Amino acid sequence: MKKTTVIEMPKLSNDQLIPYQKNRLTDSYYEQTCFDHLHIEQCGERLHLSSCKFDHCIFSKCNLERFDGMDLLFDHCDLSNLDLSHAVFHRCIFIVCRLTGADFTNTTFRNTTFQNCSAAYFNGACSSFKQCAFIQCDLSNSSFNDCEQQHLIFQECNLNQCEFHHTKMNCVDLSTSTIEGILLSLDTIKGMKVNQEQAISLVALLGIEIV
Repeated sequence: MKKTTVIEMPKLSNDQLIPYQKNRLTDSYYEQTCFDHLHIEQCGERLHLSSCKFDHCIFSKCNLERFDGMDLLFDHCDLSNLDLSHAVFHRCIFIVCRLTGADFTNTTFRNTTFQNCSAAYFNGACSSFKQCAFIQCDLSNSSFNDCEQQHLIFQECNLNQCEFHHTKMNCVDLSTSTIEGILLSLDTIKGMKVNQEQAISLVALLGIEIV
């Protein structure tokens, strides 16, 4: 019997969250806090968040490099073009978020879900994904080069023009996603799952001409 990947959900209790109303996160640590409809323009260095919720928040002019987050919910938030490199996300969910051009290079993702997110030009190169899912996300022109993955899920995503160079694709299922112009390394596609139509389009990668 095929084993189903179980992604752990954030440990959050809405009735225990403390409202936060400032547009600056000047402290380095926040726990059990709700950030609601804020335009966040400043963040402290090496920001650490635990059991927090961001609801309809916009991040601008924020450097979140080496961000450390656990048990977080981002709901309808805008993190476009932010520097989130060398960050850590554990048991986090992004729902209907804007992540266009966000830099997640060298980031560690554990039990993290992205659902219905606009994430074109998402840069996840050199990152580690373990038990993570992208569900109905626009990831066109994104980079997943040189990544490590274990139980990485793409479900009904736009992966057109995405790059997966030197990322082992064993057991990664792309069959429900669009993959036009996808770039892969021939030595790492063993075990990747695609549908029949996708397989025909990928034949060119193998240097095979269909006549």
